[in-house]
Amino acid sequence: MRLIQDEKITWLWAVPTMIYRMLDSGKVKDYDLSSLRTIVYGAAPISPARLREAVEVFGNIFIQLYGQVEVPQLITVLTKDDHAIGIAGKEKILRSAGRASLMADVRIVDREGRVLKQGEIGIIAAKTPYNMKGYWKNEEETAKTVKGEWILTGDVGYMDEEGYLYLVDREKDMIVSGGYNVYSTKVENVISQHPAVSNVAVIATPHPEWGEAVTAVIQLKPGMEVTEEEIIEFCRAKLARYEVPKRVEFADSLPLTPLGKVNKRELREKYWKSAE
Repeated sequence: MRLIQDEKITWLWAVPTMIYRMLDSGKVKDYDLSSLRTIVYGAAPISPARLREAVEVFGNIFIQLYGQVEVPQLITVLTKDDHAIGIAGKEKILRSAGRASLMADVRIVDREGRVLKQGEIGIIAAKTPYNMKGYWKNEEETAKTVKGEWILTGDVGYMDEEGYLYLVDREKDMIVSGGYNVYSTKVENVISQHPAVSNVAVIATPHPEWGEAVTAVIQLKPGMEVTEEEIIEFCRAKLARYEVPKRVEFADSLPLTPLGKVNKRELREKYWKSAE
């Protein structure tokens, strides 16, 4: 924030964790950030509740980009105008990753590659002029990911009637508890609405009865306190019974990848390394 003020920065790229940290610092009003014209965010899902908070603090200057290394430009864009529409009342748009960018085609398919109907949840596939050709010396993984002109992103989602894309989860992050599919991002979005929560990661942990248990690891805002029981009760009012966390833990910080995403693999590891 000091650099933005001193250097009159106009354009900022930030992963959601960085935005959360600025909001939670309690020091935003101590700096002159009026030079900012655009904040571009991506690389990880953002909580709609925290996005609304960010727009209230910084103004309607946000753009969301969705893409991945295998499609190394853009797949979808949530524009400033889209954010304005969401803030004005069409809140579901704030949960989306926007619409296909200029050079991208996007569709939702099942595991056999069949195109699904509007609103049906499946695997997100993208076709662009800049799709990768394959993984270096790894034909097996290439065959799983490259399907003709299309890349299977490994993300699960759906599209609405207006063409907005909604990411539900990464395939590998989906939790199967008692035979039910639980999408971690859905649970995270609910927990993020609690006023004491700064950031949260929802993961699967081993459970003798349910196979996998929905577990929330929470980083609180500075000076805030909340109990496991309070979080679970908060979730009960907003989620189906099988989606409510069976376990809640608190951490001073969440492990991050070099790209600033929450490292769920590292979080899961300590629970699963000793599981049968």
